[in-house]
Amino acid sequence: MTGVIVWQDRELDETNFSEPHIWERDIWMAADSRISASSEEHRSGRRVLTDVAPKILPIRFELFERPEHGPGVTQRYYGELGFAYAGNTLPANMAYSVAVSSFARMTADFDTELPSLKDMVTFIARIGGHYARETAAPFELFISGTCPRDPHGGAQVWHLTLWSKKAPGFHRLRFDADHRMYLMGNRKEELRQKCRAGFAADIGYNPTQALAELIEETEVGEIGGLLTLARIESAGGITLFPGYGASAADGRLPATFDGDRFGNVGAFQIGLHRA
Repeated sequence: MTGVIVWQDRELDETNFSEPHIWERDIWMAADSRISASSEEHRSGRRVLTDVAPKILPIRFELFERPEHGPGVTQRYYGELGFAYAGNTLPANMAYSVAVSSFARMTADFDTELPSLKDMVTFIARIGGHYARETAAPFELFISGTCPRDPHGGAQVWHLTLWSKKAPGFHRLRFDADHRMYLMGNRKEELRQKCRAGFAADIGYNPTQALAELIEETEVGEIGGLLTLARIESAGGITLFPGYGASAADGRLPATFDGDRFGNVGAFQIGLHRA
């Protein structure tokens, strides 16, 4: 199991306006990296399978069209989605694998209307629903991205619930003053209370603090390992952060995904746009 938080960053500006103004900033996503399983041999009732499991993943997609006359295809659009999961790992990763393979090259006839982001979410829901039913193991997803029909319309985040015994459900998340964040996975009520208290005390509160506190607990539980972080870009796609600086006002440095754990690819460092 896991813990995943998606939230909108906000900043209070008391300098540039006659009255305090709130700026709506980027949407962020954070998750732990532990995969565990129930175990009668461990006092906690669980055993850790791995503490370095990435749960926020990119899906790159390309849309091609056939020419009006003649052979071949032409690229018409490309983009990137964010895919974050909580729940059973097997169906979640199978759904991710099929989505990556399916979206790599999508083709339609000349001048066909581009798919919407909802169309792609619907497709992922069909895949996820299949594996949830086949494995009898439910899971959840956050899918983020911009809509190919409205690429300048800003980032969207969708929540998918993939059930083992009923049809999948999905809806778009709305961010406002009353809905700063959404959660998936374990210990949601505990995380929700910590984050609400943080937001009430400081409009710029970073929810990774709450998730880091749960990760740092010494007992073997559903949430643990490392803290992984991604920014959902307003122009589409996600930026993963293999390294991340201080996330708390007091300068605490929660554990982060170690982008150097497995070395480089030739002379290239792994991770996206590493400075």
